[in-house]
Amino acid sequence: MVSECNLILCVFTFQMIDTILRPWFFSHLEVFLDYYPGDIGFDPLGLKPEDPEELNLMITKELQNGRLAMLAAAGFLAQEAVDGKGILEHLGVSL
Repeated sequence: MVSECNLILCVFTFQMIDTILRPWFFSHLEVFLDYYPGDIGFDPLGLKPEDPEELNLMITKELQNGRLAMLAAAGFLAQEAVDGKGILEHLGVSL
């Protein structure tokens, strides 16, 4: 009996959410269709290329740069895990 009530409640809740969100979603659909991941429209210096091919090239370069930075950070952590010294200690910098 309890599981049947839970099922009825779940179905009713999903129907209610669908009734509320469907009109909102379709009224804002053009925003979702025009969205490019990472492009939030913030470009105060005007550095974003107008050419889509050039934009894709720039995005690819930025992704590769981020991946290289993550590998470098992982290397710092691995080095510290191996010998217990931080990166600044290896460079001989004292703060």
